[in-house]
Amino acid sequence: MYDVQSYTVMISEINNLPFNLEKLRETLGLLLQAEKPHVYWTFIFEKLATTVDKKAAENEFQYPELVRRLINLNIESFLKTLENLDAGTEISEAWKISVKAAKRKNISFFQHLAIDTSAEVNFSLIKNLTLGFSEDELKLLENDFEKISSFVNNLVSQTTKWVEEIWASGVEEKISSFPYLPGPVYIPRLVKEGWFSAMDSALLNYRRKTAIHEARKIQKLTETEQENAFLLLDRQTAKINRQVISPPVPFALGITFIHSLEP
Repeated sequence: MYDVQSYTVMISEINNLPFNLEKLRETLGLLLQAEKPHVYWTFIFEKLATTVDKKAAENEFQYPELVRRLINLNIESFLKTLENLDAGTEISEAWKISVKAAKRKNISFFQHLAIDTSAEVNFSLIKNLTLGFSEDELKLLENDFEKISSFVNNLVSQTTKWVEEIWASGVEEKISSFPYLPGPVYIPRLVKEGWFSAMDSALLNYRRKTAIHEARKIQKLTETEQENAFLLLDRQTAKINRQVISPPVPFALGITFIHSLEP
């Protein structure tokens, strides 16, 4: 899991694979049909692969081969995590919490998406950037990485807003007859106006922007130091995910209310 040599071998094997969009879409599509855990990021990855392939064909990127390699690496490592999960092999603590949360019925959509996004962006992405690219390649990739971050940001925002609109339209009708409940009435209005998706987008955009700089720092470490750095990243991400699942009481009450009215 934190073994740099083993993970580097896996990355090398993935990098030797051609970027096969149809195969990736087929695999992700089967996962969606099977209703596997992390269905939201499965959906986002499928859309991202399609978007990147289209933009690369339109010469949107300076280094399309590096971009394709990054997307391929992120998706294949994500699929490897799910494969290890099915096989009972040890996976990172961050993803383990996400898997457990996916099986719970008292977790809201927004919590599910936040946990999966945290595991992917705070841990997997940084590890893939660190071990999948040389220092020079990361420098070349930086401008294109900003564009990819924008695509991911939009996809997460669209997914969140889609659920927000469904949720808010139904909830407003249910509670609008209670004039003495300004708090509950105000929540769906904030949701309908996209405040939650805007906050998600801002946090995701910030973290993805710092990911490539974090990867550069870890690249300068020795192999043992890198393994310790990934262990620390995993623990920090797992801590964030636990806080998302079990937030402080005031936030927990609000999330419970939101979840109780989700479609």
